[in-house]
Amino acid sequence: MKTAQEIVTEYANRIGELEAKLSALTDENEALKKMFQNARSNGASGSSAILNDGQERDFYPSERHEILVDVLQDARKGLKDGSRRADVIDDLLAANPTNGEPKKRASQVKVILKGYRGMDEGIRKKLRALGITGNEQHRKHFLLSYFDDPRYTVTMTATGSDSGRGGKNLAGDMIRLFF
Repeated sequence: MKTAQEIVTEYANRIGELEAKLSALTDENEALKKMFQNARSNGASGSSAILNDGQERDFYPSERHEILVDVLQDARKGLKDGSRRADVIDDLLAANPTNGEPKKRASQVKVILKGYRGMDEGIRKKLRALGITGNEQHRKHFLLSYFDDPRYTVTMTATGSDSGRGGKNLAGDMIRLFF
């Protein structure tokens, strides 16, 4: 039977071994992170990234991914089947599924602004849920921005027209600029 001192010594030795292993793995992890960041920033061949990150950040999860896949889908439409470009784009599209968030958001904007007659709390709340904010009235208009980014701003009339085209036109402007 082991004495209490022997058991404590065994556990202390085991803790020391595990701490040394943890330290070695932490150092290796940090080295690998640096290698990965360097490879991405230098565009090194052999890197798994097709494109390096730019300065833009996602306004919502996977936004930039969705935009790039959408651009690839548009580009693919004009390519001849069996061409190298078509094959590369088809391969990338197959490997990068999306959930269609920009199209969902565009549809929501169309529904929110259908028959627009004037800004009310219900419309404000629905737009805010999509990241469209800045509903302060300036004379007879509202300035709306996408995720508070002044680069993406549209002007919305405070009162809609009787023709119903105002809401459709505004939705189109927002979709082209925001999504």
